[in-house]
Amino acid sequence: MAKYKKHLIILALLLTTPVSGQSAGDELNYFTEEFKPYNFRKGENELTGFSVDLLKLMLKEAGFTQKKIILVPWARGYDYLEKRKNTVLFTTARTNARRSLFKWACPISRGSKLAIFTSREDIPKDGIESMKSTLRLAAIREDAAWQLARAQGFTQIQTVNDPRQLVKLMNKGQVDGVAYQNQSFAQILKDMNIPDGTYRMIHTLEDIDFCYAFNIQTPDHLVSPLDQALKKIVGGKDYETLRQKYSITEDTKTFR
Repeated sequence: MAKYKKHLIILALLLTTPVSGQSAGDELNYFTEEFKPYNFRKGENELTGFSVDLLKLMLKEAGFTQKKIILVPWARGYDYLEKRKNTVLFTTARTNARRSLFKWACPISRGSKLAIFTSREDIPKDGIESMKSTLRLAAIREDAAWQLARAQGFTQIQTVNDPRQLVKLMNKGQVDGVAYQNQSFAQILKDMNIPDGTYRMIHTLEDIDFCYAFNIQTPDHLVSPLDQALKKIVGGKDYETLRQKYSITEDTKTFR
């Protein structure tokens, strides 16, 4: 029996120890989308943003391999997250509905709003509940705002891959509102030279934290070091420097 237990212990060590020649965390595959100011393309080949730079700090703190981050449309990245072991997707909203679907390293940032925005003046804030079957919305497929809008009963939702298309559809009168995250939507409007106050936030879908999401089958020995590293970094000097660099602060002027 003692010999049998010894064999079990050796087997357990083999299952949890990286293969010889493999660097710590090398099994993980990182995906992100265009979601300024958290993650976005700078120039032809460089990825940058608050979440990108924060991940680099986390990997260093955890002693993990610095690996290439692959930029994909959100719907494709979300499909990988659901189906592929060792997939990491960011910046991911940890909604109540998603909590049990994935493993998490949290928080990248707290207190974000997923909401519906409009530039139309004839849509009252207190009339949204009665307009769920008629209000035409634009959203990113598999984005948290899209998932929440559908779950809350909004039935007319047009999906796009490029966040800038949300504004273009609104400008053309093809939709009545946009379902998205407040800070990133504010950044899109700024980049497109749309004046502050043009859009109103007319309905909050959910208040959320942003996190790094891991496929549910990803081993804990890969997830836990990054989650612990993030929690150690948050609130520290490097974290606050990144917050200031990318203006990760509450927006008080873009929306009426």
